[in-house]
Amino acid sequence: MKVTEFPGRTIFLNGKSHFYFGGTSYLGMATLPEFQNLYAKNLKKWGTAYGSSRKANIKLAVYENAEQKLAKWIGAEAALTVSSGTLAGLLALQSFEATHNFFHLPDTHPAILHPDSKNIAWKDIDFTDFKPSKQTLLVGDSFPSKQVKPLNWNVKNTLKTSLLVDDSHGLGFTGTDGSGVYKAIDKTRFEEVLMVASMGKALGINGGVIAGSQVRIEKIKQLSSFAGASGMSPAALATYFQADQLYAIQRQRLIENIAYFNQKFQLPSTHFVLDKNYPVVYSQHTDIAAFLQTKNIVIAHFDYPNPGQTLNRIVLTAAHNSEDLDTLAIALHEFTHQKI
Repeated sequence: MKVTEFPGRTIFLNGKSHFYFGGTSYLGMATLPEFQNLYAKNLKKWGTAYGSSRKANIKLAVYENAEQKLAKWIGAEAALTVSSGTLAGLLALQSFEATHNFFHLPDTHPAILHPDSKNIAWKDIDFTDFKPSKQTLLVGDSFPSKQVKPLNWNVKNTLKTSLLVDDSHGLGFTGTDGSGVYKAIDKTRFEEVLMVASMGKALGINGGVIAGSQVRIEKIKQLSSFAGASGMSPAALATYFQADQLYAIQRQRLIENIAYFNQKFQLPSTHFVLDKNYPVVYSQHTDIAAFLQTKNIVIAHFDYPNPGQTLNRIVLTAAHNSEDLDTLAIALHEFTHQKI
C-alpha cells in the first residue's frame, strides 16, 4: 500500500479515507499540530540536519542538555543519543563484543541481535548448567513481538549476567511518567543493565537513545562507529527537551483511549491478544486485515519478525477519537462472531 501523505488517525488509499490503526506513533506526536509547530521553530534555530561527528571540536550544547534530561527521566546514570534506534542497538552490542558471550530471548529485535548470539528460552534464564569462558550478556525486548505485557526481568540470575533491553515499544508511554522499564529492573540481579530505544515511536522524533552506567556510555563514545556517525537531528532533540507538557497531555489521552476501547470491546476471546494497559491488539487470524479493510480500517499486516510469520497488529494511539474506537470495536465484534 503506497500512500502520498503521512498516516495519522486516518489514511488515504485510492483516494478514499480509511481509519488507521497501524504504525507506532503511540502518542500521536508526529501529526500533533502543537508538536509540529514546536519542531518547526527548532528547525529554524538548529537547521534541518547536522552532519558533523559528535567527536568534532565544535559541540552543540543541545546534545548534552537533552542527554542529561533523558538519563534523569529514564533513571540511569547517563544517556547517549544517536541517529536511530537500530544504531543504538548496534553500538551497545559492539561495546560488549570483546568481553561477553551473547544470549537472546525469542523474538528479539534484530537491532540487538548479535550474529554469534545463542537463543535461550525464558525458563532457562538462570543459566544453571552453563559454564562460560567469558561474561554473559542477555538481550531481549521489553515487549516482545506479539506480546502485550512487559517481560519481568527480576528473575533468578545465578551468573549475574549483564542485561541489554530494547524498550522501543515502551519508552514514552509505559512506566513512571512514560519513562519505560529501566526503573523497574532490579539492578542488583545483574552485573550491568543497559537500555536502548527508538525515539521515533512514542516520542515522535527520529533518533535512538542508549541509557545505562556512566562507564558504559563513555565506552560507547570511544567506538569508531560512534565517532564516524552523525548525531541525531539537533532540532529534534531541542523539541524533545521542550515538549514535556505536550507529552504528558498525549500520554493521558492514550490512557483514556485504551480505557474507552476496553469498555467497548469486552468479548473474552481466543481470537485476540490484548491487555487493558497496552495500546496494541494482536490477532493470529490471517484474514483479519482483509476483513477490517472492508470496514475501511487499515492495520499493520506484514511478515514480521521472520519471513512467513504474518503480523496482524492493531494499534490505538492518542490521536484517535471515540468515533474511531467505536468503529474498530464494532468491526472486531463482528469478526469475532463470524469465527464463533
